[in-house]
Amino acid sequence: MMAVVAGCTILLGCDLQPSVLFVTSGSPYQVIQLTDAEEGCPAPLRVCYLTLLDGGTSHGCWVREHAYIRAHFDDLGDRLLPVTEFRRTTLAEYRNATLDEAVASDLPEVKTPSIPHPSVGTNPRSR
Repeated sequence: MMAVVAGCTILLGCDLQPSVLFVTSGSPYQVIQLTDAEEGCPAPLRVCYLTLLDGGTSHGCWVREHAYIRAHFDDLGDRLLPVTEFRRTTLAEYRNATLDEAVASDLPEVKTPSIPHPSVGTNPRSR
């Protein structure tokens, strides 16, 4: 088996890494990369990679949930990011791939955390 992998890599120049189609950068992470690979991720999830600002890396699985991408990393938990934060790579442009075409999961609807605001009557300065 190893001979086949080595032969494919050396002779044919096969790309053994999943194809990165979409990327985003931000805080507290440096980069999140979404791929089209399924290896190790239950369908319809796909493989993703996270690079942290401190240089640490992690891989996980991603899925589109409505207007968000949910990326799950076993060691770091979930990251929920708006689809609009991602940009296509050159490969995605070549394939004409978009996140609009990404399979949406049947997971429960995303509940975004809200910041509680005191009502006007509870603010002592407003009296």
